[in-house]
Amino acid sequence: MQICPNCNTQIYENVTNCPNCNFDLNYDICSSCNSNVLTDLDYCDSCGQYMNREFIVITDSQLTFDEIINDSYRVISSEDKIVKDILPHKVKFLSKPLINADLHNRYKRLSSFVATPKLYDAFSYNESDYILIEILRDSYGQDLKSLQEMWAYITDKEKLYIFKDWLELFVNYAKEKVLDSLLNFDNLCVDNENNLRVKILKLDKDEYVFEDKLKVLAKLWMDLTISNSISAIDYTKYPIYNVIKNVLEGKLVDISEIQYNLDKLIEKPLVNIEHYADTNVGKKRKNNEDNFYSITLDIKEKSINKFLNSKRGFYIVCDGMGGHEGGEIASANAISEMRKNVLPILAFNINQDDIRNILENSISNANKKIFELNEKQNRSQEKRMGTTIVSAIVNDNRLFTCHVGDSRIYLIDQNSIQQITEDHNVAMKNYRDGVGTLEDALRNACTPWGKVLTQALGPRSSENIYPEFNSLILKENCYIILCSDGLTDMLTSEAIENLVRESWGNPKDVVNNLIEGANSRGGRDNISVVAVKVDVYPSIFPPIEYSEILLSNSAELNTDMIYMTDSNETLVEGIIVEIPE
Repeated sequence: MQICPNCNTQIYENVTNCPNCNFDLNYDICSSCNSNVLTDLDYCDSCGQYMNREFIVITDSQLTFDEIINDSYRVISSEDKIVKDILPHKVKFLSKPLINADLHNRYKRLSSFVATPKLYDAFSYNESDYILIEILRDSYGQDLKSLQEMWAYITDKEKLYIFKDWLELFVNYAKEKVLDSLLNFDNLCVDNENNLRVKILKLDKDEYVFEDKLKVLAKLWMDLTISNSISAIDYTKYPIYNVIKNVLEGKLVDISEIQYNLDKLIEKPLVNIEHYADTNVGKKRKNNEDNFYSITLDIKEKSINKFLNSKRGFYIVCDGMGGHEGGEIASANAISEMRKNVLPILAFNINQDDIRNILENSISNANKKIFELNEKQNRSQEKRMGTTIVSAIVNDNRLFTCHVGDSRIYLIDQNSIQQITEDHNVAMKNYRDGVGTLEDALRNACTPWGKVLTQALGPRSSENIYPEFNSLILKENCYIILCSDGLTDMLTSEAIENLVRESWGNPKDVVNNLIEGANSRGGRDNISVVAVKVDVYPSIFPPIEYSEILLSNSAELNTDMIYMTDSNETLVEGIIVEIPE
């Protein structure tokens, strides 16, 4: 029997087309874009989505490469025991009852947990049992990264939830005698939602004392959280230390009591965020083409499984261009599009990849909207409206930025000022191409030719827009400053830093002082500033340096510092920017 993927009709005949909807059964339907994909393809040829037709086989039987098992599966790796489903529409589960269903039943009883590998098929074939389970891969077909590899990328709150899930699994896996599945780093990984996942269930070999295995779990927690960058004495300053220590010493043996201790840490805030934003027309301009948006959320959400106590913020500055009824329209449209796309997801627990996709796609959509307005109004290239954009999401102690153009984001901590964004203008492009020094580029960025933008939203189609994304961890009290070039053309980075420090306690005073400082030095352009004050509370976990994480040779080693991305601007012509007299 087959199931039509298009209309879910049960088909009993051996046919190539569904008798109900005439769907060609040589194809499957992509879950991502709904395109028809040939059943022998591993990826959707329209969107690249992994079709997930490969599975791990659990069997005592020897496998031979390229053999066909149960008329449905081709062996593609005899060593790793991986098969590919060659008849994905065929109904197969338990097509032939198992000789010994013990392991299969354990999978079924533990299937309610996200961490447990999902069963795909089980059958008896040639007097041997075969159990097929999912291979833990992402939507691109890449193996999920191990828990150790991902640890440095996960927030403190996400780590605590992993520990809580681990504990719940510990109790239930112990009942099924598969506890060893949870006590080996090689068998544990993390999915895109930062959920703990188990690769395969492993039967416990020996009898054990529950409390002794709990100490083994605590030792794994210790191995995860200890860092070579801090001393053993410093480690004791982090709240997670006492929980792990008490479990290791046998003072905490009740699972509910350990979970209670973790819950108390979850409820502890990581940061406090305050902000203020304003814009000013300046001393020379008659209209204001800048625009900004700012929001800070205090999120307290409790459900049956999770408690979320979080600070989130979303901030934007846009510097429009195109003259009266041009620049302000472009910047307003960019703000509107970003707000529409980002706000609905801001209260959810989203990971870095999701945030990057949302910001980049939102900027691309904003560009499309402004570009279509230019096309509709038949504006010539030199009269097209456009805008720069800098955007930032603060998610507890994580900062994510995405920008196009020469508006900037600065990070000012207790000791220094750091420019997070890199200007998309001719001066910086020349520097990236190897012409001159960074000091030359920064100096030339204020000249008419150096200020010519290589990227902006609106003048060209989205294929020519390359938003630049960066992220970092906020480790100490700091200010995040988003601003248009009306500020940075008038004030040096040093002057900006000094004005922020003079009014550190109040974001409103910071913004007012910066705008006043730019106007006092000429105010040649519109001035927009968003000041975000982030007070960072002591971390729950000690920081893990990325260099300590064991990544495969093919994996890219990230750091918690910002490295500027060289955008692909080789085919982009200069955008003419109006230079005030």
